[in-house]
Amino acid sequence: MINILTLPNVKQTIQQLINEKGCTKGLENQPAFIRCGVGFDSESTTISHIEVEKGKKKDKQKTVVDTCFNYAFQFAVSKNYYAICRTTREMLTFLRYIVESVKTFNENNETESRLIIWCANLSHEWSFIKKAIFEHFNITKMFAKSPRDILYIQLENVVEFRECIGLFGHSLNDIAKHWCSENNQKLTGTFDYNKIRTFKTKLTNEELAYMIHDVTTLAEMHENVVKYY
Repeated sequence: MINILTLPNVKQTIQQLINEKGCTKGLENQPAFIRCGVGFDSESTTISHIEVEKGKKKDKQKTVVDTCFNYAFQFAVSKNYYAICRTTREMLTFLRYIVESVKTFNENNETESRLIIWCANLSHEWSFIKKAIFEHFNITKMFAKSPRDILYIQLENVVEFRECIGLFGHSLNDIAKHWCSENNQKLTGTFDYNKIRTFKTKLTNEELAYMIHDVTTLAEMHENVVKYY
């Protein structure tokens, strides 16, 4: 059963889940990690037009992107709790609740635990949210293979965005098959990425199901991985 989180009640729920699941013991000189899995993804609309280039023998068509913007940000906190934020402001508020909840957990338990937020394609997400994140959070560490290939971003020493596909070396579909239950798999072939949507667009049940599974799989994967630590 998927429980929908809303901003008025989300902080208490996140804190409760973090407290219930606890953290790993941590290795020598290494931080412990919160056992509660969190997945993050966003959906975007691209508006483009076709330009025709005259050729000697044949004209060529190319697609030119006019603009691209997010219309939804989704979080899974553990595999059974899901939240959709339709604006950047809502996403930042939700993320602040996560950061504050981890800080509270660390203070109450005298630990320096970190919570991982898994993204299937962190570089893509980062290209949309980096300006807002830099303005509202203290970035304490980053690791990238190139300016556009981000693998790891740490916020305020307690929360880490991590690239999933790049670190695991598998597609999200394959990761879900290996680490997630049968009823929590990535959905395929049900989402029209060419459709123009904004933050006011009402999403269908089929679209929501697709979006939910993209993040609940990440959350469950994390919780199954940390069982071994």
